[in-house]
Amino acid sequence: MKHFATLLAALVVGASPAASGGTQLRDYLPAGITYDPAVPTPESVLGFQVGDWHAGPEQIATYLRALAQSNTRLRLEETGRTHEQKPLLLLTITSPANLSRLEALRTAHVARTRAGAAADDAEAPVVVFLGYSVHGNEASGANAALLVAYHLAGHKVKRSSSSCHTPSFSSIPCSIPMGCSVSPLGPTCTAACSSWATP
Repeated sequence: MKHFATLLAALVVGASPAASGGTQLRDYLPAGITYDPAVPTPESVLGFQVGDWHAGPEQIATYLRALAQSNTRLRLEETGRTHEQKPLLLLTITSPANLSRLEALRTAHVARTRAGAAADDAEAPVVVFLGYSVHGNEASGANAALLVAYHLAGHKVKRSSSSCHTPSFSSIPCSIPMGCSVSPLGPTCTAACSSWATP
């Protein structure tokens, strides 16, 4: 978790075109971490380093699809579409065991929430929701989401054999795709929701 906090702090400070100035991927990531070379970097898919250019919603979706195809610990779902027919994407990163029972975990979570039960189920993994970029002036969030997704998907760490000790990360990299688009007319508003939300 310490490495994750370091990564988030680095992204808040540095993921902007003005701050990049030739920044390399390693400058955004925690030191001392080894990454799986089979997991594509944002630059290898987009053709530019995060922070050098603004990544639009279509580019973000392209990278997330490439990332999901490279790794058995990822699932990319389209949860809906905006008024402009842009996909609303939910990326889940967890163990293969948790991915295989994701709907059962979600259903159990909703049932416990509706019953007002304490969240003390030792068999349930911790779920961390990461939501990025709602408004047009928050483009750095969606761009930072690419780096966080790469870090979570690609870092090589010793994993627990128990799926209940493997956190599940659910991420909406661009809550409102039009808000992440660069347009002379400015952003418009649409809405997104997560199926993990309390009913």
